[in-house]
Amino acid sequence: MLELSFDKRLAHRSILESSHLESEQLLKAWIWKSSLEESFPLLVSLIGGTGTGKSTVFNSLAGEIISKVGHKRPSTLRAIILAPQHAVRKIAECTLPDLEPGTDTGPLDTQIVAHNRSELSNSILVDTPDIDSVEPSNRLNAESFFIISDIIIFVTSQEKYGDLAGHEVVERARRWGKNTIFIMNKVTSDTAFDDFRSALKAEKFMDEPVRIDRLPVAPEIIPGLREDPHFSAILGAVADKNFVKSIREAELERLSASVRSSLETLEQSFDAEHQRIATINSRIQGIFEDVRRNMQGDLDRVVTPDVEKHIRERLNQLTVKYDLLFVPRQKLREAVRELIENVSSWFSFQSSQTLDKQAVNPDRFGELDAVRRAANLKPLETAVAQLNKRVAQMLSSDPGLSDICQVALAEVPRWHDNEIHELYYDAFPGVEKLLEVEFKRFKDGLPVSDQVKLYGWSGLWAAFVIAMEIVVGGGFTLLDALLNTAILPSIPTLVLKAKLAGFLRDIGERVDREQRGTLEKILKKQAEMYTDKFAGLLPARSKLDDLARIRARVIPGLK
Repeated sequence: MLELSFDKRLAHRSILESSHLESEQLLKAWIWKSSLEESFPLLVSLIGGTGTGKSTVFNSLAGEIISKVGHKRPSTLRAIILAPQHAVRKIAECTLPDLEPGTDTGPLDTQIVAHNRSELSNSILVDTPDIDSVEPSNRLNAESFFIISDIIIFVTSQEKYGDLAGHEVVERARRWGKNTIFIMNKVTSDTAFDDFRSALKAEKFMDEPVRIDRLPVAPEIIPGLREDPHFSAILGAVADKNFVKSIREAELERLSASVRSSLETLEQSFDAEHQRIATINSRIQGIFEDVRRNMQGDLDRVVTPDVEKHIRERLNQLTVKYDLLFVPRQKLREAVRELIENVSSWFSFQSSQTLDKQAVNPDRFGELDAVRRAANLKPLETAVAQLNKRVAQMLSSDPGLSDICQVALAEVPRWHDNEIHELYYDAFPGVEKLLEVEFKRFKDGLPVSDQVKLYGWSGLWAAFVIAMEIVVGGGFTLLDALLNTAILPSIPTLVLKAKLAGFLRDIGERVDREQRGTLEKILKKQAEMYTDKFAGLLPARSKLDDLARIRARVIPGLK
């Protein structure tokens, strides 16, 4: 009905679960009671502690021995319901108490005793389990019948009237406005009974409690108790319809108010916990943004003489390598024809027509690995470490976040350098494919005469490779700076030089954006490992809207 689940590690889970259970109990009770016909008998529950003689009083009002009376404590281990035959089906539809067999609280154990006695046709009597039982299922059973009952008969004894469990029932009956008949059983002292009477008046219960003196032998039925004036309105063959109607309507109104109040309390507790998690996640988002900005700044490498010298040497090495590996110059004419027909096959992994794949491909792919290795991942490694450190400091510095801190320590992976490298290679794959596609795009934009020049100058592939190394290692700014000083001077013709400059800048800008975006996504994913885990500790916030809608539908007298 109220499908809510709160992670057991939350510090406030007990409060949330208690509020959730209460709201669900009250809502189920309201739904059931709202469906009752006006002619449905009044539900009268006897509630009391262990050894107060509650079952004896139940038998006395029933006029026969139904509930077992014994010396073993507690005697009443289940709710016993004495109901007119015509009311049994409706009682069975009530889902309170809602205990499933095999749960931690124990199995539901309720007995319904049906009858066709006219003198009891206007009431349903329930002997509930002891309210001070050590069994949670017994206490919840008694609690459920308190909620759905129209009238409560509270039974205590001279020995037990000052107990905390009994006092809590009296206090709740006062707050609820529940119609309650009070009985002190086994009385031997006028002083004790007067004290009990005074305590009830202090709680605004002005009606005289019922006094039952202690008998020499504990009876199973107390003679004459049925005839006491306190019970005349609820035990009789002729019902006072106005009395029943007023009791039922007032009780349903009080139940409606309790449902709305309980749901509102649950919403507030639920919302407060959501706000707590949202605040934590907002602070993590702020840490991420700060660390991200620092990382993006660290990605821009400054062009120094050493960097420029390294790029020149690398370009020369690649140019010489590909000059040596390409086919001999005397085969140029035949090679140009094949180039025009299928130039992309030169650099394809799967090509069976490569001019000299045994000589060219292994080295070419080795250079592609060098492009991968050139990626400047140090800023990302530093950013991830900083994010994890700052989140840990934020969580550990606030004692109110100790539960969330434990969740983070136990279940949020914190990536180290090797994991970061694997994530990068998975997120930014296909460097070789990118180079092949861009090389072919550049070639397709050239006339045949320039394609011949392209093939005659084998260092063009080296220019593409080194451009990618510069971008992934230092960003577009570094490429733009080195393009004119290191790469373009090595191009043999002005036509190719001009075309290549614009082309490499275009590629560089796009690759730089993708590279930075990839690093940012990895950093964000680390931050989301925290925020997603923490958000998952609670049901979705949309459940709050569901609770509000349910609360709005709970209207007194609605059927």
